[in-house]
Amino acid sequence: MPGHTPSRPDGDRDQRRPSHVGARSGAAATLRRVRDTRLVTQRALADLAGASQAAVARVERGDRMPSIPLVERLLAALDLQLSVAVEPLDAHLDARMAELAARSLADQIDALGATRPGSAPG
Repeated sequence: MPGHTPSRPDGDRDQRRPSHVGARSGAAATLRRVRDTRLVTQRALADLAGASQAAVARVERGDRMPSIPLVERLLAALDLQLSVAVEPLDAHLDARMAELAARSLADQIDALGATRPGSAPG
């Protein structure tokens, strides 16, 4: 069926990551770090979470975008929980804009590497 992504029995969705997404998300890196720290194998974590070892490996590598229920089960098996925050899209720009606004126009132009009218290129 067009637009439908088949779900696997272990809850891992067969979705490719967009190319701009890093190799590991924060959740994947946390999952692996905690699993390694606690000396839990991928197989043992998979058994605790009701998933396959291959699904755990894919999540940790960032090969596929896992379903939220799968991530929640994996984290819960390690006594962790998923937390998601929502913020305005441009919230991360506020501090940068305030910093730039505090700078003089000449400093902003210098930072861009542009020349000011009437000045010789350096």
